[in-house]
Amino acid sequence: MVTVRKAMFATLLATVVAACDTTHPQASNAKDIVDKEAAHAMPVKRQAGNWEALHYTMAFEATGVTGSMAEVVKAGQASIGQKDFGGPECLDAGTAAKDDLMARIGEAMHFGPEWTITRATVSDRGKVDFAASMDDEVQGRGEMTITGVITPTTTDLLVTTDAFEPPPGKGHIHTVMKQENTRVGDCTASQ
Repeated sequence: MVTVRKAMFATLLATVVAACDTTHPQASNAKDIVDKEAAHAMPVKRQAGNWEALHYTMAFEATGVTGSMAEVVKAGQASIGQKDFGGPECLDAGTAAKDDLMARIGEAMHFGPEWTITRATVSDRGKVDFAASMDDEVQGRGEMTITGVITPTTTDLLVTTDAFEPPPGKGHIHTVMKQENTRVGDCTASQ
């Protein structure tokens, strides 16, 4: 079965996908998107400064999951609603100017079986619409969507994942996670 860790990598990808820039309705994988768009300017760039993060699991549902995954499911269900705060973390002007989140998507998508990206859009107003899937006879099938809005000072994304056990198994894990990032001020001299 697609491991929960791999299904939940979507949280990382939520931050990563926040600045992809163009619709790619038939891109076959992250490398295609990176290769086609790496030279293009991102329509929405994060402002330099201190950023705080908030992440929490809104839903963690499982059916037909047995064995060692049962404990992982129990922990995942116990995490529902528990907020995980991070920051403030300084994003300096040099890093913000060079930030290449499309490359990060490409890096994030290269684990285990190749994921296929079916949608990857961030409008010039910051509306995010991303979808990817994978299918592997050993690990199973996975689906992920990321929707929401980004601005130069905020990120508000909803990440939904579904992981299905390979046949003949019937296990399924569904997660919904929220990722919010906020610029809270300028970096301090000690950062």
